[in-house]
Amino acid sequence: MVVILPIIPRGTEMGSGDLGSIRLVSKKAAEAGSYGELKFVYEVGDSGIEAGGSIEIVFNTAYPTNSWSFPQVCDASADGFVTARTTGKAQVSVDVSPIPPARRHCSLAVHIVRVNVGRPGLKRGDEVAITVGDKAMGSRGTMVQYMARRLEFPAYVAPDVHQKKIASACDWFKVLARIQPVRSVAHFLPSMEILGGPAARLEIVGPSIVGVGEEFSVRAVTLDRFWNKATRSGYGVRVELIEGALTGLRKEYELSEDGCATLPALRAHRPCVCYLAAFDPESGAAGMSNPIVIRENPKERLYWGEIHGHTELSDGNGTPEEHYEYARGVALLDFAAITDHITHADGDANVTKWEVSRRATDAFDSPGKFVTLHGYEPWFGPLDFRYAHANVYFPDGRAPYIPMERPKEEVWAEVAKYGGIIVPHHTGYGRPGMRMKDWEAFRWEGSPLVEIFSAHGNSEAFDAEKPLIDKTEGAFVQDALEKGLKLGFVGGSDYHQAFIGSRIKLGEFPANINACHFQYRCGYTGVWANRLDRESIYEAMLRKRTYATSGGRMIIVFSVNGAQPGETVRGGQAKMHVFAAGEGMLDKIEVVKNNEVIHVREPGALWAEFDLEDKADPGKGFYYVRVRQRDGELGWSSPIWVEG
Repeated sequence: MVVILPIIPRGTEMGSGDLGSIRLVSKKAAEAGSYGELKFVYEVGDSGIEAGGSIEIVFNTAYPTNSWSFPQVCDASADGFVTARTTGKAQVSVDVSPIPPARRHCSLAVHIVRVNVGRPGLKRGDEVAITVGDKAMGSRGTMVQYMARRLEFPAYVAPDVHQKKIASACDWFKVLARIQPVRSVAHFLPSMEILGGPAARLEIVGPSIVGVGEEFSVRAVTLDRFWNKATRSGYGVRVELIEGALTGLRKEYELSEDGCATLPALRAHRPCVCYLAAFDPESGAAGMSNPIVIRENPKERLYWGEIHGHTELSDGNGTPEEHYEYARGVALLDFAAITDHITHADGDANVTKWEVSRRATDAFDSPGKFVTLHGYEPWFGPLDFRYAHANVYFPDGRAPYIPMERPKEEVWAEVAKYGGIIVPHHTGYGRPGMRMKDWEAFRWEGSPLVEIFSAHGNSEAFDAEKPLIDKTEGAFVQDALEKGLKLGFVGGSDYHQAFIGSRIKLGEFPANINACHFQYRCGYTGVWANRLDRESIYEAMLRKRTYATSGGRMIIVFSVNGAQPGETVRGGQAKMHVFAAGEGMLDKIEVVKNNEVIHVREPGALWAEFDLEDKADPGKGFYYVRVRQRDGELGWSSPIWVEG
């Protein structure tokens, strides 16, 4: 049985009884994306190491944005060259194993640096220096990962030839190389801090909807080129109102030590659309805010979230706590959810995994400030080859782990018992095990939504922009709508290699292993709700009061005969109202009816508003709005259904 242990305390130097100790003697901190040497020193303990024994250090090289240079022993002038030297009398050699090789095509791998001890073995007090990225023969060193966080290197000592190696001590190596179970069997956990680099951009975020005369604040954070919080930024930001009318705005605001600033006590005294620009003169970082729409007595507010990401509890990177901290403090989101894989192959570990996830989710839920939702991504066993992949979400943390390797009807009934919903994603894939073959499973009230966009690409239609890398006809969202399914739209990331909410564009960075199916930045979900709390966000999702973007806080307001997205209305002629405001210039606004574009506007402006009437076929069918910014980012309102 595999059991997920609680997170082990981290440190740069650790000992384990008579096995000795290991310490990291190179820099204890490094800048994301930089090069350098990584040097470990292992001191042999009382037990010694016989000839045939070994010392192993695990590197998490899964996924492109977290990959160190692959450790290697073939080319001393290339990145990641590994050497080992000892003060003892034994001969030592180094080899590197990628585990498991069968999963390298989808980046699910770690690399094990193994020092093999020869005769006459090592005795107490002998030291072994292991250098990854040894520069002595011209190597640049090893490249540090892009993701800023405290990083551990699980280490394992086999004192004799009969001792298990780490790959056999950790059962999950048989399927996926996941760092959490590796940590649970490690003897040592030396660690170092990966820091964000200098400020390269400014993220400035305000509420999307504000009432006239209502006081509000705007937040700004400096980010490095990899969308980490910057560690070297200036001392202040200059702010300018580039559109709209606000009072209380100063010309300059001070940055805190962690590169953040708050612009408090702002007000607008008339309806308008506001945009702010911010500039850090010290670093040169700049940014423009999301649109802030000022309305008279708004009935609903627009909240932004990302509800599809994976942590090291399954096959992602980072702890649940780190993901929520990033979503709240760096991405500046209103709500978030982690959705780790929970599969029957993991056995009893599923229960522990779900408990760890639920505890973290509840700990970060703060109504009115930052909301977290409970969810996970099950693998449905044989069902997986018929219904693509899907996430399960629950209104609270009461639901137990629900085994999924059963007939569909039993699984769906158990999810419904706890008020859960099932949301399919990347439906258009052509790969076996990922494609959608049967939409009928989602023709029930417990499947109100579909993820139309993620880092995989666009699942709207077969010929859509930002396409998936391989596709299956009949498996896209428009195919489901044509079949009569009433699905609202959400956007997400499905990130395994970055924190949820990160706006890093994965396709811009080289992948050390083939992970080309993650191509784009994180999609966002916009939710129209009365309050920022778990109950209101979840209720809005049930009502399909959502829309999706391919990244960023683009605003789309759409109605047909007074009905809102997610609703069904009766009527003859369809009278529509459309409002859109982008994070950049709007290139195109398209009104889609029954999967056909019936109206196009090309605003060439930051925002646009218009009315439209459809007199054809007495309005029968479904309508939604698709918006394209000049930078290529997309947004989709959820559909509105009109019955004749």
